[in-house]
Amino acid sequence: MTLRLVRIALGKDCTIGVFIASGEYVCMALEPPWLENRRNVSCIPCGTYPLKRYKHRTRGDVWRVEGVPDRSGILIHPGNSVEDTRGCILPGVYVTGPAGARRLVGSVAALELLSARLDLYAEQSLTVSDVYGG
Repeated sequence: MTLRLVRIALGKDCTIGVFIASGEYVCMALEPPWLENRRNVSCIPCGTYPLKRYKHRTRGDVWRVEGVPDRSGILIHPGNSVEDTRGCILPGVYVTGPAGARRLVGSVAALELLSARLDLYAEQSLTVSDVYGG
């Protein structure tokens, strides 16, 4: 199954997107802004990447995005703000706050929704694309 992350807004402080599975909206996403794919501070380049279940020592059961050029350790994990990303992707039920202070609400619940969809399939991948023209 290919999970889609469609980026709908790119700001100086963050990137906002939506996760889509089997053509249906699942939840929101929050990532760092595009900063030339720099480790720990940038969102990842658009493309298709394998996804694997991963048991993180502090974050628990999360998803690892593999094969990102010049990057490693990219996870889909719970968190509430860009400061929580370290270059990873955070799922959330919705995004709140003004520009410069965007936050996710319901991140743990959103990760559970994503995982329930992904766990139905033996193989998973993530396709990241932009709709904002970037």
